[in-house]
Amino acid sequence: MTELTRVAAEDFLYEEAALIDERRFDEWLALFADDGLYWVPGDDPDLDPTRQVSIIYDDATRRRSRVERLQHRSNWRDDPEGRLLHLVSNVRISGIGADGAVEVRSNQLVTHSRSGRDVTVAVACTHRLRRTEGRWLIVLKKVCLMAAEHYLPPGAIVLL
Repeated sequence: MTELTRVAAEDFLYEEAALIDERRFDEWLALFADDGLYWVPGDDPDLDPTRQVSIIYDDATRRRSRVERLQHRSNWRDDPEGRLLHLVSNVRISGIGADGAVEVRSNQLVTHSRSGRDVTVAVACTHRLRRTEGRWLIVLKKVCLMAAEHYLPPGAIVLL
């Protein structure tokens, strides 16, 4: 098994951010393992997402549905189409799970700009990556909003 270095983890996260920022959502979907989850907890990052409400808790079907809505021109939440910009920092490998998945943590600033309004959200991300058929895939992407208790305008959470 190929080891995931910090530099390779950074490159992976930078590429993921670029795919989202450039609205290349189908390519973003391909970064996930079939059993991968995309999770944005509410104001408690330690909640059990199967028992408590999360802002986003998407399996493969829900991720695909989210992307289809974003790509549809009648998407009222992002009309006119907003622009995204991710700044990724403090990337560190924090461990390897029993299943062999590597945990990568990072801090990110995500700016969504639309109709002259910019909303910047600070997040702490945890990615669990698993090597599958020669490439790293996302088993879990957990995005913890630093100010989840504050109002986020429609469209601010396009994809974090």
